[in-house]
Amino acid sequence: MLNLRETGLFHDEQKSHPSTSSCVGCRAAEAVIVLAVVVVVVVVVVVVVAAVVVVLVVAAVVVVAVVLVVVVVVVVVVVVVVVVLVVVVVAAAAVVVVIVVAVVVVALVVVVGVVVVVVVVVVVVVVVVVVVVVVVVVVLVIVEAVVSFIVMVRVLILQIYRTAPLGEYNLQTADQEAISTLKLHPINKKRKLTLNTI
Repeated sequence: MLNLRETGLFHDEQKSHPSTSSCVGCRAAEAVIVLAVVVVVVVVVVVVVAAVVVVLVVAAVVVVAVVLVVVVVVVVVVVVVVVVLVVVVVAAAAVVVVIVVAVVVVALVVVVGVVVVVVVVVVVVVVVVVVVVVVVVVVLVIVEAVVSFIVMVRVLILQIYRTAPLGEYNLQTADQEAISTLKLHPINKKRKLTLNTI
């Protein structure tokens, strides 16, 4: 039969019993073991928590790094696209401005050239017309003056012949020649001259 006193399950009320000291040692050993187990569990938990925290931190750092890289790439791409678009727009605007300026300059040159040519032609025509008119007027004046002089001289000569005693035949001939001579004058071309007008 199992002795309960030796197993330590039976506690004697007498403090002088020899089994009391052995129960205290068992309890101390159990406490040490429990403490060791608790320490090990705490260490394991701390290690696991630390590992999880490290993993989470590393994952967060990786995610942040990836997000930053993506953001930087997107920003760089957007900036490059904007710069390219601005350059293209500025180049297109410059080309358009150059074309417009060239067209305006060519149009101005053409218009000015046409205006200058027209003005020169008009001036030349006016000058030529004025010169022709002046020449014609001068020629007409000179011709009229010469014809008038010749007519006056012939009339004077015929008047001298009429006053001279040349006979009836010569008198009539002088009258007819005087009439013919006066008819040459531009003023008398439309007038009907007879012997009575002399």
